[in-house]
Amino acid sequence: MTHRSRLVQLSLALPAEDYSAFLAAVRRLVRKMGVQAPDVVALLVHTLRRRDAAGLVEDYLEAIDWPVKLRSGSREVPRSKRKRRARRSLFAASPAIDPSRN
Repeated sequence: MTHRSRLVQLSLALPAEDYSAFLAAVRRLVRKMGVQAPDVVALLVHTLRRRDAAGLVEDYLEAIDWPVKLRSGSREVPRSKRKRRARRSLFAASPAIDPSRN
């Protein structure tokens, strides 16, 4: 009997300054915790784990300085005002075929 893993594997590219913040945090944790301190990957995973959607939204809006009065509540952009992805058929994106090219 095989069990499927409920893990999602990500490849994440971080700017050097963001990575260095995690590296500096690990160094501080090593001074406090010794060999029990996490490495950079473990610290990143800890930071990303067990988050709920509402908390992620609040953190993001705070990080981009979204006005506080617009952060809470159920006020959302109406569907008609949201950007819609254009649906293209396979043929709409291709250029017209020029019969003289043959």
